[in-house]
Amino acid sequence: MNCPKRDHETEQARLAQASGEPPADELAARRAQGPVPMRRTDRALRCVYSGYLSHGGSCHASVPSEVAAAAWSREQEAAGADDRFFHFAWRGEVWLGYGVAGAGVRGVYCPEHDAERSERSFNQRLAARQADSPKLIPAA
Repeated sequence: MNCPKRDHETEQARLAQASGEPPADELAARRAQGPVPMRRTDRALRCVYSGYLSHGGSCHASVPSEVAAAAWSREQEAAGADDRFFHFAWRGEVWLGYGVAGAGVRGVYCPEHDAERSERSFNQRLAARQADSPKLIPAA
């Protein structure tokens, strides 16, 4: 039987390796040094989470556009040129991007808000499935 946690860790390691990221111990050492400012030449893609469902504010997490663009390019080479969501690793975390064929990456979700989005989507599909299923009436 496969362990879901191990599968998730394996997927994160695969994504990190594909993105050319350094090993986890090196990432931990970098995190201990504090935040690293982006170079002025890097444009950032900010998480598109707006907080409207939770009455919160916008998310300020961002990823360099070059990182997302490189991941989208690899995704298109591997799976074709359709518009779609795709996952990519940056700094030891997995982000969700939306790529448009011929137009690049249109938006990203940080790991925290990707998880919230996935949970909300799952709950909506579950509720729809339950609403469509026949109701059992107890026998009297």
